[in-house]
Amino acid sequence: MASAPRCSIVTSPGVGTVGIASSIYFQAHDSYNNKILTGGDIFLAEITDPKFARTIVVPADLNDGMYRLTFASSVTGRHNVTITLGGSHIFGSPLSMLIDSGALDLAGRNGSFTIVAKDEYSNNLTRGGDPFIFWLIYTNPVIRMNQTVHDLQNGLYQSYFVLTAAGIYNVEIRLAGSHISGSPFTVLVDPASVDP
Repeated sequence: MASAPRCSIVTSPGVGTVGIASSIYFQAHDSYNNKILTGGDIFLAEITDPKFARTIVVPADLNDGMYRLTFASSVTGRHNVTITLGGSHIFGSPLSMLIDSGALDLAGRNGSFTIVAKDEYSNNLTRGGDPFIFWLIYTNPVIRMNQTVHDLQNGLYQSYFVLTAAGIYNVEIRLAGSHISGSPFTVLVDPASVDP
């Protein structure tokens, strides 16, 4: 049973962070609005950033009727996202997603990010094994902090951290000695509220 574009529902976080992967999930439906519980449809997504640079992505088929569009942008501002099937927009497309600055909010809060590994043709990889290196560099005074990157063995890599000093940090993510797309970038950590 093929999906009907007018019946495929889009759910999106609406807001992402520059340099950090964002995911949009959507469920395939047939022409009678029944959920499709198998994969096999080929959707096409196009992301246009505020500088009008366009990126074409094939969303990942989760083989259960759900699909995931994952992307990261190095540009802040409103991004236009379209998702089509057979040239027709699915329900909810196009949608707008705001990519915000890299501010981590407040000192002492947990932070995290996800790396989406891609091949030389910008296709998302579905296997792990890449030795990413992640550095947080506090700028005043300069302090370099090497962070652990967890390989999820599916093309995604995650890192978790807590920054306790307010200020500006440079973030470097490298693979084989070279910066990945969007690296380096800067994050601003605001002071935490006063502890009574």
